[in-house]
Amino acid sequence: MQVAPTTTNPVSTAVFVRTGMVLAFIVLLLATGLALAGIDFSSPPVSATAGYTVLFVAGVLASVTLFFPVPMIGMVFLAAGFLNPFGAGLAAAAGISAGLWPTYFAGTTGVAIVESAERSRNALVRGITSRLLGWFRTRPMGASFVLAAIPNPAFDLAGVMAGAAGVPFMRFLAGSFAGKTIQMTVVAMIGYAVTGHISFP
Repeated sequence: MQVAPTTTNPVSTAVFVRTGMVLAFIVLLLATGLALAGIDFSSPPVSATAGYTVLFVAGVLASVTLFFPVPMIGMVFLAAGFLNPFGAGLAAAAGISAGLWPTYFAGTTGVAIVESAERSRNALVRGITSRLLGWFRTRPMGASFVLAAIPNPAFDLAGVMAGAAGVPFMRFLAGSFAGKTIQMTVVAMIGYAVTGHISFP
C-alpha cells in the first residue's frame, strides 16, 4: 500500500508571494514619490498625511469594488487644491494599482467564463471582449498602459481580461501603474491650476 505524498497548493503559495511583492513594490513607489515631491516625513502636516492616505485607500477601493464606483478623478482634482499635485497623483495611482490584483487573479481562474463571453450572442459583449483579449495577447504592456492612461469604463475589466489572456502580472501592473500615474497627475495638475493651492492653518 502506497501513501500519497503530501503536496502543497502551488496556486495559493504563488498568490501570496505575488501579493507580497506587489504590495512591497507599491509601498516603495509611494514612499519614493512622496519624498521626491518634497513631503517632510519628520513632521508631516496632518491634512497632507490624511489626504494622501485617503487617496490611496480610495484608489484601492476603486479597483477592488467594481460595482461600487469611487469618483477618483473628482477626488484627485479637489485634493490637488491642498496637496502637492504630484504626490496626489502618485498616491491615487499607487492605490488603484494595489487594488488590481484581485480582479487579475479572478481573470486567471475564470478563463472559461471570459472565453464564453467572447462567444456571446450579444454582439456588443462579444466585440468588446474579443477586442480586449486580442489586444492583451498581442500588446500586453501597451494595452495596460493605454487603458489606464485614458479615462474609460473598460479599465474596470482590464484586470480580468489581462488575467484571462495570460499576461504576466508584473507586466500588467507596470503598464497600469504608469498609465494611472500619468492620468491622475494630469488631473491633479488641472485641479491645482483651477482651484489654486489652499492653505490650512
